[in-house]
Amino acid sequence: MKNTLVYLGIVAVIVIIALAGIKVYDFLNGSSIGSVSIGNEYHYVFMNPASSATQQLTTAPGALGSVIITGAGAGNFVLYNATTSNVNLRALATSSLDILAQFPNNTAAGTYTFDVVANYGILGVFTGAIGTSSITYR
Repeated sequence: MKNTLVYLGIVAVIVIIALAGIKVYDFLNGSSIGSVSIGNEYHYVFMNPASSATQQLTTAPGALGSVIITGAGAGNFVLYNATTSNVNLRALATSSLDILAQFPNNTAAGTYTFDVVANYGILGVFTGAIGTSSITYR
């Protein structure tokens, strides 16, 4: 009886060490502990330009997640699938840019979800005083 308990104890310790090793291995190799795998989490940028501006959100391929508008503004803004607004500097130069999202003057406050692919990057062009907003992307 005593030998059986010792063997069961040893087996239990081996199982616990094996499970802990698997968890450590998964964590070190990029497996997620949460609901999103590492590398697929969203990044955000808070926007509140007071005048016309152009801002590069990312120069790498990714995705436009959502635009959260918290206050209306008198300006508008457009998010493009591009790394620059200069046609001579763009890869596969074209005369127009692919529009990912467009928001006119006085867009109502709210969360606008897109989850749309940006093959080149995300470029924001703001005209006038836009409302306060946050843009998520990955």
